[in-house]
Amino acid sequence: MLKRVLWAVAFATGNAVAAPFAYLPNDAHQLQQIDLATGAIGPRIQLLGSQPVGIAINPAGDRAYVTDDGANLVNVVNLANGSIAATVGGVCTPPLGPGVPALNPSATELVVPCSGTTSNPGSEVAVVNVASNSVSARLVAGSGPIIAAWNPAGTRFYVANAIGGTISVFNATNNSLVQTINLPGVFAIAFNPAGTRLYASRDMLTGNNNTTRAIAVIDPSTGSTLTTISVADDIIWLSTNPSGTRLYAAFPNADTIGIIDTSTNTALTPISTGTGSQPVTVNTNSDGTRLYVLLGTSNVAIYDAASLARLNTINYATNAGVLGNFVSAGPASTGANTPGALSGQWWNHNESGWGVHFTQRGNTIFAAWYTYDSSGNPKWYVTTCTNTASGCSGSVLQVTASRFFGVQFSPSTVSSNGVGFVTFVFNGNDAGTMTYTVNGVSRSVAIERQALQASGTTPAVNYTDLWWNSPANSESGWGLAITHQFSTMFLAWYVYNDSGQPMWYVATITNATASGGTGQLFRTTGPAFSTSFNPNAVVAIPAGTITVNFTDANNGTISYTVTGEGSGSKTITRQIF
Repeated sequence: MLKRVLWAVAFATGNAVAAPFAYLPNDAHQLQQIDLATGAIGPRIQLLGSQPVGIAINPAGDRAYVTDDGANLVNVVNLANGSIAATVGGVCTPPLGPGVPALNPSATELVVPCSGTTSNPGSEVAVVNVASNSVSARLVAGSGPIIAAWNPAGTRFYVANAIGGTISVFNATNNSLVQTINLPGVFAIAFNPAGTRLYASRDMLTGNNNTTRAIAVIDPSTGSTLTTISVADDIIWLSTNPSGTRLYAAFPNADTIGIIDTSTNTALTPISTGTGSQPVTVNTNSDGTRLYVLLGTSNVAIYDAASLARLNTINYATNAGVLGNFVSAGPASTGANTPGALSGQWWNHNESGWGVHFTQRGNTIFAAWYTYDSSGNPKWYVTTCTNTASGCSGSVLQVTASRFFGVQFSPSTVSSNGVGFVTFVFNGNDAGTMTYTVNGVSRSVAIERQALQASGTTPAVNYTDLWWNSPANSESGWGLAITHQFSTMFLAWYVYNDSGQPMWYVATITNATASGGTGQLFRTTGPAFSTSFNPNAVVAIPAGTITVNFTDANNGTISYTVTGEGSGSKTITRQIF
């Protein structure tokens, strides 16, 4: 929580990153980032729990969902900045634990099968609302649900019940069970991209304890098995390429990846992954030209999908045998990672001289409040809270750190202290009420979005956001709040004085372009913090200049000259949380 409040995550990866990436849990309960193009091992994100089981990554590539059987939770990982965005605790009803999750195509719901032991398999399926990161429904499937899959239209989800030998089919609109497909020994399931075929592994005992292993090709519209493809060993994972022409099957006991031609439903020459390699999961890249195979030997093997030649082997750590879609193209570096609708500068128009900047991402709101201390000097406070229908409440923190200007800023000196509590109630996206108690002073005051410019040309990129020093430099503790309306930008810059106390400067850029602009800095003084505010007591003192230069939609630099403090520059990037 502290790192989020202080505009940082120590190992943030940024947004302008190469693709694709693999994200794999290890036995140290960390989610490791692997650059599949270079083989470089990136940040290790500490997960909560002790036994990761499955992973799903959203289409945007900025969220991963890792189920943990040991702690009965889902880790929601922000891949853009390398942090745990949330956890969904108690996702399954004890003693059941989560299996391999599946995210719907619109990334709004996560289905988590809840299984137990062979003697007590359970039959529960949890539906997680991604916006609130909470369980919205608990459904009854068959015995021993283990793996889930969505149809590509997102209208139905399918749960493989390994103990019961069935596939439970649910209507996603009302979470009702609409069909049960009998398939003894079912484990892995996967759809083709068109949604016209469901593939499922099948192990069925025949006479004299003989086992018949096969892949069932199922028509999802009727639930009937159209044909079966005989295989020689147990399958732990199935996936298709993006065009749907190939089906891949992981055979851990046979050390091979099976390849099925889906036009003829015939098995092609398999890939031998090496003696004792135990392939667990196979994914493809976005155009299907590469196969990424997670091996039980702590390696990721990369194959050319046409020639089947192994191109690289990346050893990353002791793996945890996770199942799921572990490959992501990564967040787009060209699009703006803009925050939510409440983001921007808010004030009371009768009390010019103080304000609060909101940064909203999902249901999380970060508020930076600039006001004045008992001596009338500028001072800022921050809070992080979760927005609900009834409002957003959180602890008010005062942050201190080392001197900002003229020295290398030291994030190790940053600390925070709780000084009160604040509640924001929003009446739509442009008006609300702020109620607080800080250092024994209580007040409720109306607030509204501050209008900087009434009309003009809508900019191609809106730079409204909270910005901080780029993750590569890791200067956690200071930030720049930008409010962008048409060709006007208002900057509120949160730093520290010689005594390490929080202070702020403001600037307005009136002719902002796509690449930024320059504005005059002001340092203001005002009335002492109290139960009322007199705007006539506010004095704005010219304090230098600041130039913002954006290099793309999510990154840039600031160059400044501050009266009495000298000149300097910093790289900045949108602060993602």
